[in-house]
Amino acid sequence: MSLADLAGQLVHHHIARTTRKTYQTGLKRFRRFCAARNLPMSSVDVDAIVHFLTDLFRCGLSRSTARVYLAGLSHLFRETALHDLCGHEKVFHALAGYGRLCGKTLDHRLPITLDVMKFLKNQLGDSDLTNYSKRLYWCAFCFAFFGFLRIGEFLAPSTRVVGQLDHTLLFRNVTIDNATSVTIHLLHSKSDMTGSGQTIHLNATGRTVCPVRACIKFLRVRPHRSRGREDAFFVFPDASYLCRQLVTAAMKRFLRPLEGSEHFGAHSFRIGAATTAAANNCSDSAIQRAGRWKSNTYRGYIRPSNAGVAILFYPT
Repeated sequence: MSLADLAGQLVHHHIARTTRKTYQTGLKRFRRFCAARNLPMSSVDVDAIVHFLTDLFRCGLSRSTARVYLAGLSHLFRETALHDLCGHEKVFHALAGYGRLCGKTLDHRLPITLDVMKFLKNQLGDSDLTNYSKRLYWCAFCFAFFGFLRIGEFLAPSTRVVGQLDHTLLFRNVTIDNATSVTIHLLHSKSDMTGSGQTIHLNATGRTVCPVRACIKFLRVRPHRSRGREDAFFVFPDASYLCRQLVTAAMKRFLRPLEGSEHFGAHSFRIGAATTAAANNCSDSAIQRAGRWKSNTYRGYIRPSNAGVAILFYPT
């Protein structure tokens, strides 16, 4: 590979693949907007950006979606060495007006707190799943909760495809230290700016809800046979992978008896971890560090509800 090609790859990967994919969605919409008005990209000006925002508003898109689309457009300008029109004061004012007229979109997702984790464990234990599946799902639930994990950071995209290895937790990247802690090395994290991944330490709680105990019990039944060093950590006996769809479906199934269960989602573990930490008087910096948030967006994950008394061990 030539030096120029390698340099191009370095520049291309300065943002996450998922972020670039989201940006592309907004850019496609902007190009359709321009094409419908016979406006070539070379003739785009500040008014065109404002009119694009107005069109999004008229179509009922949320302000947060509009901001993401605008960020994608701004990124395009900067990548192509063009003047970033999105930073113009008129665009800023239009986006502010968007927020005032549109109002804030309420996030109705419920947090999976420690109390909910206990309920989830009981429901899982009473289910008709095999003992292997029970241990596998419980370990995944504990990793997601205590690790403040995004589901896409550690699960395969489908039952038969690992996909990009940097988005799936591999067997070799999970270690147990004298039954006192579990170390997880994520090869990919949305907030990782170095490209080297991030390491998370989950400490034993000494309670019924414990990530270390859950991991040890799963490893006792997990097949030792492997497809190699790149094998996914969460696998079924038939060598299929645990994926986001399976985890979300199982979580929703076992939480169905709870009121408002339709508001639980894959991100509820991460929301619940932040909510539980706040309820136990963890500092803002500790919560931000645990969830690997780069900004104060973590505050939006803390729900103003009683999360109960819990002992939360966060990554160091």
